Amino acid sequence: MAVADPTGVIVPTAQITEAAKRAREVVARAVRQAPEQGDASDTVRIELVELSRPLVHLLMRILDDLSEGHAVAVHTIADGEEEVSTSKAARILGMSRPTLIDLLEKGEIPYRMVGTHRRVPVLDLLTYKVRMQRGRPAPSRAEKLRALEEMADYTDRLGLGY
Repeated sequence: MAVADPTGVIVPTAQITEAAKRAREVVARAVRQAPEQGDASDTVRIELVELSRPLVHLLMRILDDLSEGHAVAVHTIADGEEEVSTSKAARILGMSRPTLIDLLEKGEIPYRMVGTHRRVPVLDLLTYKVRMQRGRPAPSRAEKLRALEEMADYTDRLGLGY
């Protein structure tokens, strides 16, 4: 059985990998057989495909996000990629590296030192990302504008303005 945790990460077993290969082939066949229309009605009908429950939950999550107008990105965790650098971790979270390092130093996300470099466990990183997404609603346009105005005022007071 595949493992899916709150981050949406699926750790596949051999059985799940084989089922995913079969499902992919069914989908690929449907795509090849669908007439290309090149307009907004360009859809593909997939009659029957067997999917594991964790994969169905992940697909539902993707569709939920898209249906609410949110962008969706898929991050593939390669074999052996249990930890990532702070640069890659910052890109995954969509923040600057210094901001990520502040979070690491505050203990918000676990990490370990390898020599002088920090390594962040991918599952802990994704768990943090989900926790933050669920914990705070997306800011409104007005809130974003107000935050930008506050930042501009602050930089002006520091003499850092252009």
